[in-house]
Amino acid sequence: MSLEHYASSFDPQPLQLSLLEAEPASAYSRTRLPLYLLKRVREHIDSNIDDSLSLDTLAAIARFSPSHFSRCFRNTTGLTPHAYVMQQRLLRARLLIANTSLGLTEIALRAGFSDQSHLTRWFHRRMGFTPGAFRSQCR
Repeated sequence: MSLEHYASSFDPQPLQLSLLEAEPASAYSRTRLPLYLLKRVREHIDSNIDDSLSLDTLAAIARFSPSHFSRCFRNTTGLTPHAYVMQQRLLRARLLIANTSLGLTEIALRAGFSDQSHLTRWFHRRMGFTPGAFRSQCR
C-alpha cells in the first residue's frame, strides 16, 4: 500500500482482534486463553509497552507456564506474544509519529524499542517505508 494510504487512514484506536468477539464459553479449550485472561494480558502490554515485556512476565499474569501461555495466546489471537507486542509497539510509534513533534529516538524509546535503529528496522519491515518518510507524509 502507498504511504498516502497509511497517513490518511491512520486510526489511533488499538487493533481489534477478531477472535475477541463474544464466543460461547464452550468454544474454549485448554489450548485457548479465556477472554478475561487475554484482556488482563493485553492491558498489561498496553500499560507497559515502553518497558521490557518478557514471556515469563506475561505468562505469570495468566498463571500459565511460558510455553503453555505462548501456545494458548497464539491459538487465541493468531499471533505469538512477541509478534503481538511488536505490533502494538509499531502502532504506538505510528501514533506518536503522526501526532507529535517528538524526535524519532524519543518515539522509539516511548514505544518500547531499544533505539531508533530498532524502530526503523521494524517499521520498514512491516510498513514498507521508514518512520521519517511516514512523518513527512503526515505533515
